[in-house]
Amino acid sequence: MEEALSHIQAEGISEADSSNDIDGWDAAAKTAILVKSLMGGAITPYDVDRTGIQSLSVDQVISARKEGQQVRLIASAKFQDNGIAAKVTPVTLARNDSLIGCNGTAKTIEFETDGLGRIQIGKSQSGVNHTAYALMTDLLEINRHTHQLRVSRTE
Repeated sequence: MEEALSHIQAEGISEADSSNDIDGWDAAAKTAILVKSLMGGAITPYDVDRTGIQSLSVDQVISARKEGQQVRLIASAKFQDNGIAAKVTPVTLARNDSLIGCNGTAKTIEFETDGLGRIQIGKSQSGVNHTAYALMTDLLEINRHTHQLRVSRTE
C-alpha cells in the first residue's frame, strides 16, 4: 500500500495526505456535487454510503489482476422511489468493462439512460489548469449560492 501511495502521490493523483482518497471522502464529495448538479438532489458527502479502499486486501487486488480484472473505487448515484441513493465503494471491474481504460489522472463519467443506454464521457488528462478550473467553478457556485441566501433573507 505504501509503494502504491508513493506512486500516485508522485503522479499527482493523490495529495500528500491521501487519507481523503483512501477513505473515499474525496469521491463522496465529488459525488455529492454531481448529484446536485446533474440530478437536482440535495445531498452532502456525509449522505453518500462510503467504503474506501482501506478495506481491500493485497490478495483481493492480486486475485483480480490474475483474472484480467481491476479493482477501482467507483462512485455512483441513482434515482430510487424515496430519493437518490449515492455510494462510493471498491468494485471489481471485468476485463471488458469500459471503466478499466480510465487510468492515471483520467476521469470518466457514465450515464445509464432509458433511450440511449450507456453514455460515457471521459477526459484523458488532468493537471494544474484543470484543478484551477475546478476550483474556480466551485468558488463561483459558492458565490452564487451565498448570493441566493442573501437575497432570500432580504425578501
